[in-house]
Amino acid sequence: MDWTLTLIGSVFGSIIISIIANLLTDPVKLWVTNRSLISKRKRVSELEKDLARITQLYQDERKLQYEITYAVTISGTFMIFGLAAGVLGTASLVAANNHPFFQNTAILWVLIAVLGEIGGGIFLITGQVTAINHMNTMRKLMRFDKYKQDTENRINELLKKAEIKHI
Repeated sequence: MDWTLTLIGSVFGSIIISIIANLLTDPVKLWVTNRSLISKRKRVSELEKDLARITQLYQDERKLQYEITYAVTISGTFMIFGLAAGVLGTASLVAANNHPFFQNTAILWVLIAVLGEIGGGIFLITGQVTAINHMNTMRKLMRFDKYKQDTENRINELLKKAEIKHI
């Protein structure tokens, strides 16, 4: 008797789930299509903004000089602060372990050391990411004609895909 109730419940459950799935298929398909179109439009917008920014840098030498100065200044500053925080962390550990004056407050100095090392790592990584982003900008500028052609082709390709799916 128990297995028959389980079998009947499974059949009715399957029927209900299949009805719900059939009812939800079209709305889910429409939602996925709309999300795809939105993401394609967003990507097109990002590509157009980047192309406009790189074109402006390519055409205006003063803006390019500013970009280079900004990149070196920001990256260098983050890296210097990162190294300073790392040195502070290491010095705190050395002081906590070796100097009798600091041994009474060793937990505080170990905490400062940990925060210094973590902060130093974050600053170093931020400086490196900033430098890499600016190197990518310089790479695009060095091969500007190819970058412009490739970006325009990618934008047109995305727009074609968005139009085909929208119809």
